[in-house]
Amino acid sequence: MTPLVSVEWLAGRLGDPALRICDTRWYLTDAHQGFREYEQGHIPGARYLSLDTDLATFDGPGRHPLPSRQDAADHFGALGLGDDHTVVAYDS
Repeated sequence: MTPLVSVEWLAGRLGDPALRICDTRWYLTDAHQGFREYEQGHIPGARYLSLDTDLATFDGPGRHPLPSRQDAADHFGALGLGDDHTVVAYDS
């Protein structure tokens, strides 16, 4: 499988129990706009992942430093994302 999927590919797998869909919309000028857009509408079954709280850590250089591999694995696992899942992340 390639790292990019088509709309048709995703639409054909929406009921797959191994599929996890993550809405990652985020805007520099308004960090909450992505979540508001998610609340207004999203791909069926998608969960919202915040760049500020789910995809970055607070320790490190820059605005959104990457968490350690272990911290990311622990956090994603707690969110229901694991090695047995196909994860599709999308943005606007």
